[in-house]
Amino acid sequence: MKTKKVTWILFGMVYLAACTTTSSPSVTPIPSQIPTQTTSPVTVTACNPAQFIEVLRQVVPYEEISISYNHFSDTANLMAWFVDPALNPQASDSEIQDLTELAIRHSIEIAHSLAFTEPCITAVFDSLTVIAVDHLYHAWYVGAVPPSKIPITEMLSEDEWTELEGMFDAGYQRTERVLEGEVPEIPEGGCAWPEARQKLKEAFTQAQKNVALYYYIDPDGGSVYVQWDIPPVAETAQQINDYFFIPLPTIDTAVSCLYPPFDTLWLFYVRQDGKAQWIFAIDGEAVRAEDHQEFIDHLELIYQTTAE
Repeated sequence: MKTKKVTWILFGMVYLAACTTTSSPSVTPIPSQIPTQTTSPVTVTACNPAQFIEVLRQVVPYEEISISYNHFSDTANLMAWFVDPALNPQASDSEIQDLTELAIRHSIEIAHSLAFTEPCITAVFDSLTVIAVDHLYHAWYVGAVPPSKIPITEMLSEDEWTELEGMFDAGYQRTERVLEGEVPEIPEGGCAWPEARQKLKEAFTQAQKNVALYYYIDPDGGSVYVQWDIPPVAETAQQINDYFFIPLPTIDTAVSCLYPPFDTLWLFYVRQDGKAQWIFAIDGEAVRAEDHQEFIDHLELIYQTTAE
């Protein structure tokens, strides 16, 4: 019989606990890149993330990214996930340290670029988390930094760079090989993350601006994160409830084929201002059962907003 164990996850210095089975490895702490190649800062009149989140998405110089924000447990978080093509999942033991240092550098670059582009983030958010993965979605670096500690200058001096690097709290950094041998082929009926992510996008409308879809694998297992905001049309408590359940069948179907299989699916349902309404976790095995009712039955409530 499978036993339960506690899984910890970190979003901008805030830890949440969830139960997963021992056959489903735990989710590691998440905290948060660089040639400091930046453009002139974009000025936004009000420090409202809904107004500048799309601008931030335009300045991250990687093809696969996820930039989003949320707020729970009295902590406002800005999240940045990116696929770094410079990270080789088949790197040898002798290459791991150099590539991990590169992942850290690129993560710091992204953090600086976001803060320089929109200085408002230093006032709005308590934590900026950056996650660097390779093209097979293995995590290389997960680090978090208080945005207020990021210098708002176009180019960082060597001293500023060193000081900023020291401000990052590393939740994970790779120290060992990702793959030994050939990349495993996706079995029949399976799908890679880009296909799953495209299907996930179909669950949400263009009016939902704070959607986050990302996936990564570390030594403890694979984790999928899906965040969506309550649509502006949802005004009543019943409508807010409905817009949580409406996309669940699509989410279930989209990620059930994901290969390599993930261990935990995290669902973040947030308000227009980013405040978390609910956070749920579900074991990957329940998702792969391809039974929507079983999916719902296995949802584990991790966090819910308090009445205001």
